[in-house]
Amino acid sequence: MSTRRGYDLVCPIARALDRVGDRWTLLVLRDLHAGPARFSDLETGLGIASNLLSSRLRDLTDDGLVTRAENSAYKLTPTGEHTAGLILELANLGLLFDPPADPKQPGNLRTVYLPLQAILRAAPARPELRARFVVDDEAFTIRSSPSSLTVHYNDVDSTVDTVLSTSYDAIMAVSDAEITLDQFLDQLEIVEGPESAPAFVELFRSGAVARYAQTASAAAT
Repeated sequence: MSTRRGYDLVCPIARALDRVGDRWTLLVLRDLHAGPARFSDLETGLGIASNLLSSRLRDLTDDGLVTRAENSAYKLTPTGEHTAGLILELANLGLLFDPPADPKQPGNLRTVYLPLQAILRAAPARPELRARFVVDDEAFTIRSSPSSLTVHYNDVDSTVDTVLSTSYDAIMAVSDAEITLDQFLDQLEIVEGPESAPAFVELFRSGAVARYAQTASAAAT
């Protein structure tokens, strides 16, 4: 039984915070937006104590935001999927503040899902493309079409048109505009499918330009 203290208010913001306002909860949801994850994957990636993670997952499950699949992996419910916009807007807000001087390295790279998806979804036009984006040997599968774009962590069984590779430091630096877009693209390695790689590069370029413009506009207001 949960021991959380709620606001006991009718306000819908208070009702949402009753369910996602505890420390670590939104980061657990963020990692599950990258795809289903076992307990150990979340524990390692977040660097969270096991008893605290158990508590957060229990509350999220009780609230109908997370469920447990037959393979024991946790995944978002349709209600949990509704937190995507909230998490993206929090990421947009976070870009207005300086990063920590000595950030911790995550235990796995599920967290890359958020900046990668934010950049790609900002693109004004999306091609028909299936790409694998490898970050320090951890893979993200991207499915793009004019009407949708999805990014999933470790979905390595899917057929793709192209495979590209980069480093964690590089993708995080370009997402925070600590390096230029050209500097990032210059070090991007095409591993497979060179004929389809330009479509992904253009998708990333146009998305990054649009996202930089959005961030600059928000910082100026």
